Amino acid sequence: FFFISQSSETKASINQSTDPKETPFTIQIKMTEVKLEVGMTCGGCSGAVERILNKMEGVSKVDANIEEKTVIVTAEGVTAEEMVEKLSKWSAASGKYVRIP
Repeated sequence: FFFISQSSETKASINQSTDPKETPFTIQIKMTEVKLEVGMTCGGCSGAVERILNKMEGVSKVDANIEEKTVIVTAEGVTAEEMVEKLSKWSAASGKYVRIP
Protein backbone atom coordinates (compact mmCIF):
# COMPACT_ATOMS: atom_id res chain seq x y z
CA PHE A 1 0.00 0.00 0.00
CA PHE A 2 1.21 3.50 -0.76
CA PHE A 3 0.10 6.82 0.64
CA ILE A 4 0.67 9.83 -1.60
CA SER A 5 0.49 13.34 -0.22
CA GLN A 6 1.52 16.85 -1.20
CA SER A 7 4.86 18.11 0.02
CA SER A 8 7.48 20.67 -0.84
CA GLU A 9 10.03 17.94 -1.53
CA THR A 10 10.12 14.46 -2.98
CA LYS A 11 11.20 11.59 -0.76
CA ALA A 12 10.29 8.08 0.30
CA SER A 13 10.49 6.87 3.87
CA ILE A 14 9.68 3.73 5.81
CA ASN A 15 7.14 4.01 8.58
CA GLN A 16 8.49 2.04 11.56
CA SER A 17 5.06 1.59 13.15
CA THR A 18 3.92 -1.92 14.00
CA ASP A 19 0.26 -0.93 13.69
CA PRO A 20 -1.11 -3.07 10.80
CA LYS A 21 -3.65 -0.34 9.96
CA GLU A 22 -0.87 2.11 9.11
CA THR A 23 0.72 2.24 5.69
CA PRO A 24 4.31 0.92 5.71
CA PHE A 25 5.60 3.39 3.11
CA THR A 26 5.04 7.08 2.61
CA ILE A 27 5.80 8.72 -0.71
CA GLN A 28 5.66 12.47 -0.83
CA ILE A 29 5.50 14.13 -4.23
CA LYS A 30 6.02 17.82 -4.91
CA MET A 31 2.84 19.14 -6.49
CA THR A 32 2.48 22.65 -7.83
CA GLU A 33 -0.58 24.69 -8.65
CA VAL A 34 -0.42 26.78 -11.82
CA LYS A 35 -2.88 29.51 -12.75
CA LEU A 36 -3.41 30.38 -16.40
CA GLU A 37 -5.57 33.07 -17.98
CA VAL A 38 -7.52 31.61 -20.88
CA GLY A 39 -10.07 33.42 -23.07
CA MET A 40 -12.79 30.80 -22.62
CA THR A 41 -16.32 31.88 -23.50
CA CYS A 42 -18.31 28.64 -23.31
CA GLY A 43 -18.40 25.07 -22.05
CA GLY A 44 -16.85 23.88 -25.29
CA CYS A 45 -13.80 26.06 -24.65
CA SER A 46 -13.38 24.95 -21.05
CA GLY A 47 -13.91 21.30 -21.99
CA ALA A 48 -11.26 21.48 -24.71
CA VAL A 49 -8.76 23.16 -22.38
CA GLU A 50 -9.39 20.58 -19.64
CA ARG A 51 -9.02 17.66 -22.08
CA ILE A 52 -5.77 19.00 -23.54
CA LEU A 53 -4.16 19.70 -20.16
CA ASN A 54 -5.36 16.45 -18.56
CA LYS A 55 -3.49 14.53 -21.27
CA MET A 56 -0.17 16.00 -20.12
CA GLU A 57 2.04 13.68 -18.09
CA GLY A 58 2.24 14.94 -14.50
CA VAL A 59 -1.10 16.79 -14.52
CA SER A 60 -3.43 15.49 -11.82
CA LYS A 61 -6.23 18.08 -11.78
CA VAL A 62 -7.57 20.83 -14.05
CA ASP A 63 -10.24 23.32 -12.94
CA ALA A 64 -11.50 25.74 -15.62
CA ASN A 65 -13.60 28.75 -14.58
CA ILE A 66 -15.35 30.38 -17.55
CA GLU A 67 -16.58 33.44 -15.61
CA GLU A 68 -13.11 34.32 -14.29
CA LYS A 69 -11.41 33.08 -17.48
CA THR A 70 -8.88 31.14 -15.42
CA VAL A 71 -7.61 27.60 -15.30
CA ILE A 72 -6.00 26.17 -12.16
CA VAL A 73 -3.80 23.14 -12.87
CA THR A 74 -2.37 20.86 -10.19
CA ALA A 75 0.68 19.08 -11.53
CA GLU A 76 4.07 17.63 -10.75
CA GLY A 77 7.04 18.28 -13.03
CA VAL A 78 5.15 20.48 -15.53
CA THR A 79 5.81 24.20 -15.97
CA ALA A 80 3.31 26.92 -16.82
CA GLU A 81 5.24 27.56 -20.03
CA GLU A 82 4.81 23.90 -21.08
CA MET A 83 1.07 24.17 -20.43
CA VAL A 84 0.79 27.32 -22.54
CA GLU A 85 2.77 25.62 -25.32
CA LYS A 86 0.44 22.59 -25.15
CA LEU A 87 -2.57 24.91 -25.55
CA SER A 88 -1.02 26.98 -28.38
CA LYS A 89 -2.61 24.99 -31.24
CA TRP A 90 -6.06 25.23 -29.63
CA SER A 91 -5.46 28.94 -28.97
CA ALA A 92 -4.54 29.65 -32.60
CA ALA A 93 -7.47 27.63 -33.99
CA SER A 94 -10.04 29.15 -31.62
CA GLY A 95 -8.71 32.70 -31.55
CA LYS A 96 -8.64 32.58 -27.73
CA TYR A 97 -5.74 33.86 -25.64
CA VAL A 98 -3.71 31.74 -23.24
CA ARG A 99 -1.26 33.45 -20.91
CA ILE A 100 0.50 33.27 -17.59
CA PRO A 101 -0.80 36.04 -15.29
